[in-house]
Amino acid sequence: MHRYKASTAQPRVHLDLATSALRSELRQKIRQDGADELPDWSTLRIWGPFEVFGQKGEICYEYRGLVDTLTPLAMPTRALAG
Repeated sequence: MHRYKASTAQPRVHLDLATSALRSELRQKIRQDGADELPDWSTLRIWGPFEVFGQKGEICYEYRGLVDTLTPLAMPTRALAG
């Protein structure tokens, strides 16, 4: 089991959009890590919004997320044989 972190900044307070962006980024990080693990979405934790300044000085709302992973169980050889 591993733990992955991600963050996203949104132009306005919107938890649903932030959750979607965090899930996408977390999926990508797990995939890039090359681990044979899957995100355990029941462990997803989200914090925010935090007011932060964007690159142009505008106020953005940052959300941070954390998820644990599960190692998928190996299928028995008989099940694969068919």
